[in-house]
Amino acid sequence: MSKTKTRQPKSKFKSHHIRKRIPSFGIPAYRGRHYESMVPDTLDIQERIGLAINGLTGPTDPDKDHLIYFRVNFRSNPPSMSHGPSDICQVKYMEALPLMRLACGSMQNDHVDPVWMATALRTIGPDGLIYWPTFPWARYPDWCEPCQKGGKHYSIPFGSGRMIGAMTNYMLRDPSGPWEKEIRKAVDGLCSIAIEKDDEPNTHTQENLLRGGSNLLRYRERSVRHRLIGGEKRMSFAILPLETH
Repeated sequence: MSKTKTRQPKSKFKSHHIRKRIPSFGIPAYRGRHYESMVPDTLDIQERIGLAINGLTGPTDPDKDHLIYFRVNFRSNPPSMSHGPSDICQVKYMEALPLMRLACGSMQNDHVDPVWMATALRTIGPDGLIYWPTFPWARYPDWCEPCQKGGKHYSIPFGSGRMIGAMTNYMLRDPSGPWEKEIRKAVDGLCSIAIEKDDEPNTHTQENLLRGGSNLLRYRERSVRHRLIGGEKRMSFAILPLETH
């Protein structure tokens, strides 16, 4: 399987992330055949997926490792985009993007892909947890109150699960890359804060431990259960049937 873009993308923004040095990786080419054909004038799913790729990769900030602009104001003249605490939703985009490319073959804005892949690696802390950095416009995750302020990085279970999902997609496309090792680190990190209840790791308790910077935070969940399916330590990553040819 041929690979493209094996160089690690340069970053002016990596100082914000918890991890400064990351392993190298490659990106296998999306293999397939492109052709034109006459089809019924009905819903074109491939075209809709292509529009979704435009929506995932278009509203990003090239000066900040293509961090998404989560806020869009269509009532201003001209319309504007801005950063905010909800930019962390980028982890959802990172998980979806390789699936969208696989489904429709569009390589629009493919310069974003290696930057986001490097971002995934840079968010893995020394304890294996996934950490999202603070910014001048988001000094703490204000949407998960109560939250102790003052940390440089915060680890939040949903973000860890989404990032593991993204790295699982990267691993399935490139089994020889660093992804399986990094995923196992992240799974072990989640295991280290999971609370065993009824012989099952979960975060369904009233108070859950979350690390923010060097502090151990207590964060109240809203009856949310985070579960990774598999065998090892009862928490592992799910293998999805992705095809690359």
